[in-house]
Amino acid sequence: MMNTPQKLIALLSGAALLSVSSLAAQTATTAPVGYVTVTVEANSDAVVSAVMARPASYVGTIASIDDADTITLSATPGFTPDEFA
Repeated sequence: MMNTPQKLIALLSGAALLSVSSLAAQTATTAPVGYVTVTVEANSDAVVSAVMARPASYVGTIASIDDADTITLSATPGFTPDEFA
């Protein structure tokens, strides 16, 4: 038969095991974001690449490049000051 300190240790050990099992990993499910599905015909030479390009901010011609910090455009695109700073 177990004496009182052994019973106490056994009881505390059992309680510790039960409390640790409640800390097990939780499952979280989220909707996938940032993916692209591409359908490609079998046996073809399809080119597939990551779609990470932004749309063009300006399409037009450059009138002049004065120095490393100044580019003059042929048209007036309506940029705000320091938009690309």
